[in-house]
Amino acid sequence: GRLGVALRRRCRSEGVEPPVEAQVERVIGSALRRHETAFAKQIVGRLGSEVCAALQALLESEGALAEVKADPGPLGLDTLLSEIAKLTTVRALKLPQDVFADVSARLVAAWRSRAARMFPSDFAACDEPVRYTLLAALCWVRQAEITDELVGLLVDLVQKINARAEARAEKELLGDLVSVPGKKGIFVKMVTAALDHPDEVVRQVVCPAGRRPCASLSRS
Repeated sequence: GRLGVALRRRCRSEGVEPPVEAQVERVIGSALRRHETAFAKQIVGRLGSEVCAALQALLESEGALAEVKADPGPLGLDTLLSEIAKLTTVRALKLPQDVFADVSARLVAAWRSRAARMFPSDFAACDEPVRYTLLAALCWVRQAEITDELVGLLVDLVQKINARAEARAEKELLGDLVSVPGKKGIFVKMVTAALDHPDEVVRQVVCPAGRRPCASLSRS
């Protein structure tokens, strides 16, 4: 792979005999583990003991980590409240704002993706620095994702509420018209008047044509 090619190129530039094919994977694996360990220790140093303890508590709390990972449910108030609860859980960890400040987004995303596929037992099998770095990356990214999901949910809910309100108002208006004798003829007159005089005041043009419907609307 690319790492093998890079390793051989580096050996040639340093005037070092490159490892044989059977050794390449072991050398690359060892280098990756060292890099992972060093990176995790750096992140844990930024997290501090209290945040690491909070991450461990999240891991040990039954179902809490799965909820943080979960996608939002169907549009509705219950889903909105669930997402707010998730965001509250993640924010309660108090991850430092600069914990991944100088880390590439691609690297953070790789750690987040890895953590998203893991079960609590997988985290428990990791060394503590790696475990807490995985959890921190997952929660750091999820905090932004859940915030975006909440904004989307709120916009969709407002649109849904507005649509229902409009439908209710239309139903009430039609109900008023149904109760009026000769309603079809009156409705046709109202529409015709509005089309014939589009720039004039509604009360002066449409109401005289409709009479009873406009009177009922003025009382609502």
